[in-house]
Amino acid sequence: MSVQSISFGKKLIGHCKVVYAEDKNKINADIWELDSKNPKDLKDVEYSKTAGKSIYYDMYREFIKGADIPSYKFYMVTNGSTGEVISCAQTSVHLSRENKNAFKYLLIDELEENKKYINGADVILAYLANDAQNDNSSNCSDKIRTAFTDRLQGSLTRMKFIKRKSGIWELPKKTMKSTVDSAKEKHQLEINY
Repeated sequence: MSVQSISFGKKLIGHCKVVYAEDKNKINADIWELDSKNPKDLKDVEYSKTAGKSIYYDMYREFIKGADIPSYKFYMVTNGSTGEVISCAQTSVHLSRENKNAFKYLLIDELEENKKYINGADVILAYLANDAQNDNSSNCSDKIRTAFTDRLQGSLTRMKFIKRKSGIWELPKKTMKSTVDSAKEKHQLEINY
């Protein structure tokens, strides 16, 4: 007997405050984990000026390929009033070896930020750091690495990422808790468990 996977759509995983660039006012925002098997989530990404640029193609590939293949995870931060996309991310989990030590790391494959908001990338980075350090998470990781270049250097620096000599931006596990604690205070980050 074959069992079909059931898709429930995006899941609200947190709340935060982001700063609207034009008037510097803080607004309420919601953090979502998207369901790559849900057609509505796929359409939300496709028509988003922010998310559509980077994660739509990979989300579409996840949508059509089936549930047995290891997948990306997709996240989006939206304006709590208008639903406008503030930032979005695509992640995957990898194993690596440095010297003789093997470790697991969360790779941020894509990260986009709507320029109408000042700290949209910061809150999604903080959420990912919280998820990566959580022992109950399937993403429990020793490090977070980024696949993108220096275009989000301000956010990466504010969120305590370190640029390695290789050019890779990385957040070690020992810094994740302070990164999350700082975001909880500064951006009123609340994470749904």
